[in-house]
Amino acid sequence: MADDPAPLSERHRAAAEAHTDWAHELHDRGESAHRPITHANNANLEAARLEREGR
Repeated sequence: MADDPAPLSERHRAAAEAHTDWAHELHDRGESAHRPITHANNANLEAARLEREGR
């Protein structure tokens, strides 16, 4: 990930999207989606902070 030219905030947004997809898969199987939703929320909050900082 260190060699990724994308801004850090964009990488966090991508991680949030992946965790959201995981949550949908778990939910569709009738399993708890709490963990991936928490990870997605945290990644989105971190992305917003990084965007404010211009990273």
